[in-house]
Amino acid sequence: MELGFQVLAHLIFCGVELCEHLDSQLLELYCKLGCVEVSSKLFEKMSERNVLSWTSMMDMYYGLGDYKEAVTLYYVMIDEGIRPDHFVFPKVFKACSELKDYRAGKDVYDYIYDYMSCIGFEGNASVKRSFLQTFANCGRTDIARPVTPDQVTWNSVIAGYVQNGQLIETFKYLKELSDAEDYIPNVVSWTALITGYEKNGYSSEALHLLRSMLIKRVRPNSITISSVISACLLLNMAKRSMAIV
Repeated sequence: MELGFQVLAHLIFCGVELCEHLDSQLLELYCKLGCVEVSSKLFEKMSERNVLSWTSMMDMYYGLGDYKEAVTLYYVMIDEGIRPDHFVFPKVFKACSELKDYRAGKDVYDYIYDYMSCIGFEGNASVKRSFLQTFANCGRTDIARPVTPDQVTWNSVIAGYVQNGQLIETFKYLKELSDAEDYIPNVVSWTALITGYEKNGYSSEALHLLRSMLIKRVRPNSITISSVISACLLLNMAKRSMAIV
């Protein structure tokens, strides 16, 4: 198999013409293998690059940790008039998130709402979750607030506030949500809050939230339980410290 890949790579570097369908298949193969040099050469010589070709290249660079190159490819793709699909946006948002590049993430966000809303991209759950997580990681959860509310956006915004230690903002947002008739906190919402309090040193408050969660008959998951155990350990350590003093 390795010899076969070497022969194919040699043909590519020698400039042997391949049909478009074979080009795309080979590009996807070498991108998945992380062969940057061969993939780049094949990509450059392709007579026609479709959205799948661009996606393969972005996936490769993202998988290799070269997030900047993945974002750069997105910009070049847009400049060449290739319209992204719902597989492209989450990957680009994740790359922006890894770079903590708020401006690039905002560019992608604006593109979706300016050019893609007519075909329903702003309602795609995967896309919404991705840009909310990106802005949260950049400390700009507020930018994503205007989107149409649903369980995905509620949980993502809550998780974003908690991730950035914005506990006051979290409660303000929950107060707003309490007025929404269709808002019902689920295990993701509760766990985000409990974990946030535990991570920020508010162990007692985290346990109070667990009690409220159980009263509402929401079953904890493994992440909830892990945070509760950590909170209990911290409280126990604090009590021991007080006893020593």
